[in-house]
Amino acid sequence: LHRRSAEARLWWPALPTRRARTELAVSGSIEDEDAYRLDVVEAELAALFPVGHWSSLRAGLQVSQGSLENRAADPEEFRGDVGLLTALVATFYRDTSDDPVSPSRGSRWTLQGEWSPPGAWTDTPLATARVAGSRYLPAGGGRVLAVRLEGALAWSLDNGQDVRPDRRLFAGGVSTHRGFARRQ
Repeated sequence: LHRRSAEARLWWPALPTRRARTELAVSGSIEDEDAYRLDVVEAELAALFPVGHWSSLRAGLQVSQGSLENRAADPEEFRGDVGLLTALVATFYRDTSDDPVSPSRGSRWTLQGEWSPPGAWTDTPLATARVAGSRYLPAGGGRVLAVRLEGALAWSLDNGQDVRPDRRLFAGGVSTHRGFARRQ
């Protein structure tokens, strides 16, 4: 199991609000596992808008091209190729923590949705939804009680087609729970 990735981001002030910014991200990854090898190149153009004092909304268009080599003993485990994926992605952030690096009180919440409709711009249409939250409570003596909750759903919008391996959720290892992306 090997994963290699690289990413570059560029941002600049955006319209229509003074505090908004636009972001261009380009990335590539290779997942080389016993059952498959997946090569993906991705680009995303997104805008980040502040919504109140503690919240922000990020909306973007993501385009990726992937190639899948199925090495599984069961050829049905990874059906088809991943090909082109064009998706609309929206993420809502809310952060009321007292420190961005080492919080001792407050909370952080993220709600994300991704939609890639069937059509000429997508070979593997899908939809995903993810929610993640953390709560920080002072426990006295400089200690902090931190609680984290995360869950996700992913489904194919094409009958008979599986969700791409890089968008699937896996059970994880002995110390993780269901609903996590690979290696998280």
